[in-house]
Amino acid sequence: MADFSSRADLWLTAADALRARRARPPARPARPRATREAIADLRRSHDELAQKVDALQKQANTKFLDLLQELSGFERRFRTVKAQNRVIRLEARAMKTMAVQRAKQLALVKVNERVQAFTAAATTMQTAAYGHKGTVLHKNNLLLAGNQLLWTFADPVLRKTGLLRGPSPSLLSVLAPIGMLATGHLALGNQQHVRFISGISVIPAGQRVAFESLRNRIADRLWPAFERRTDVPVTAASLETDGNSYVGRVRGGILRIVASDEMEDPTRVAWMVDTGAEIG
Repeated sequence: MADFSSRADLWLTAADALRARRARPPARPARPRATREAIADLRRSHDELAQKVDALQKQANTKFLDLLQELSGFERRFRTVKAQNRVIRLEARAMKTMAVQRAKQLALVKVNERVQAFTAAATTMQTAAYGHKGTVLHKNNLLLAGNQLLWTFADPVLRKTGLLRGPSPSLLSVLAPIGMLATGHLALGNQQHVRFISGISVIPAGQRVAFESLRNRIADRLWPAFERRTDVPVTAASLETDGNSYVGRVRGGILRIVASDEMEDPTRVAWMVDTGAEIG
């Protein structure tokens, strides 16, 4: 009985082993050594190629990034240079405008200097013609000073009040010397500014009398009163050595010089007329 069980177990074990052997896949044939080395070389080449491709890719990426940075920097520099050029153009335009303005101002300054020179000349002329010597506060001197101040400060006063606009000096300032002379002549031109008038008359041969009209030597304002005067002082003296005496008399504005004897030859006589102490 025991032998029978042992045999059955052996048969079962053998049957299981046979089934397991039939179920196992057939073993692959071993590859040759040369094939394995070729495959290994291909793998190494592939890996090296992949590394090189990665390195080239990284290098390309780096160069591309550098190019982008350079382009960005160039664009920034271009914008900076463009802005600087714009600023330079604006500064050049401003400097040109300033130069034109300064040239205009310089021209106006020159014109103003000339106007001042003409004004000073007109003042000197009026003072010499109409001024009164010896008394600062004389009526004529005060009128001349007021006339000068009027034309000197007319332009600034009118500008301050807003009645006059435009560049300086204005036409009013340019015409100030002429206006000063005109108003001075209207105010004082017809007055007698010389107290003593003098001249030389000639008494013809064979005569004793010489006549001299004083109309052109007396101011228009004084002439009517002077023409009526009979008390005008006259001094007369001969310029020749004839030994005669001379008397001068003014009647109706005409000077009459009378010699003591008749003249054998034409005789020159110097005379001086006092127009009055209040003149001047």
